[in-house]
Amino acid sequence: VSAADNQAKDAQLAAFTAAADAVLAKVDAAAPPAVVALQVQDALAQRVTYDYPALTNKDYLPHTAYGALVNGKAVCDGYAKAYAYLLGRCGITASVVVSTPFNHAWNLVRLGGAWYETDVTWNDSGNAGGHGYFDLTTDAMRAAHNAKGAGKDALRDATGTNTLLPPAAGTHLTYAYLSAAAPLAENTAPAQTGTQPAALALYTGHALADTLSAAPSAADRTGT
Repeated sequence: VSAADNQAKDAQLAAFTAAADAVLAKVDAAAPPAVVALQVQDALAQRVTYDYPALTNKDYLPHTAYGALVNGKAVCDGYAKAYAYLLGRCGITASVVVSTPFNHAWNLVRLGGAWYETDVTWNDSGNAGGHGYFDLTTDAMRAAHNAKGAGKDALRDATGTNTLLPPAAGTHLTYAYLSAAAPLAENTAPAQTGTQPAALALYTGHALADTLSAAPSAADRTGT
């Protein structure tokens, strides 16, 4: 590898890190993980525009986190890889899930001890910062995709490393719950013995008061 190649790689890494830092600068890293995940998805949606030409021109960069963050253009797997990377920077466990029949990719995210699925691409389609595909169960995401899938089935792949990824079954930390000024009865977490109710930080722009019925546990705070 030549010195010029190393310099080019260093420059790309620096550009990538700077772009990620710029997105994360819009996020309150001290907020609860579910709020951080919401802020990251909104900041990423603001940063990235769907790259329709990449569907036919075979450009590789829109399929990468680099293309999403540095160039501001991506297709579904670029969005998903960028979201997983940014959440990882925030200490939140996330992965990319794929549906070959649907020709699509989105994210699996662990919050508060449960798994959720988020599709930043579809949340960003024509409505930067949308939330219709944020923190859904696997079944709900599949149904939501299929409703607009022109007969295709958004069944997650069950081969290779995909078999290691659990289904998403979390139903508490939904966008409806996070965006409510008061907790919705059907989404209120059961009280935990020995803890006091705690109102979590407001998320400006979403009138958020994520008032869990108990203070978040250490696992909630770390996203593990």
